[in-house]
Amino acid sequence: MKMIFTAISALAAASVAAATLCAEANKFGALTITPSTALAGGSNVTGSLDLTCPKEKGYFPTYVDYYLEVPQGNNGYEWPVLLAHNEVDASATSDTFNTALPYITYFNASYVVYAQFTYARTDEKQNTYYLIGGTSSGVNITANNS
Repeated sequence: MKMIFTAISALAAASVAAATLCAEANKFGALTITPSTALAGGSNVTGSLDLTCPKEKGYFPTYVDYYLEVPQGNNGYEWPVLLAHNEVDASATSDTFNTALPYITYFNASYVVYAQFTYARTDEKQNTYYLIGGTSSGVNITANNS
């Protein structure tokens, strides 16, 4: 009897641990950008997006668009730059992109790479519609406007 209780307790603990790994804040996954510092126009960057939690939480993307953005203090001159557009296979557990930053004017500022999800839902009449959401990761870009 003690062995059964121990096995059930271990199974319950594992279930709780798995559920807590995918907190609501992680519903759009975890984005990692490499490298994330000392970037400039022409720098090669790789983005890796873990899709484990979006799959578990029901926010699995149909498409992921990766944008370079200024998160705060944007003076209105820096529009978001689309770095990559990916269609995500339903069986995927991750998504990646590789690109070079465009040769445009950058300021010494903190930027973010934002992964915008477009994910499908079905309405009451079984029509498909799309919602968006996303997650981001910070990067530092060196000014080249001198």
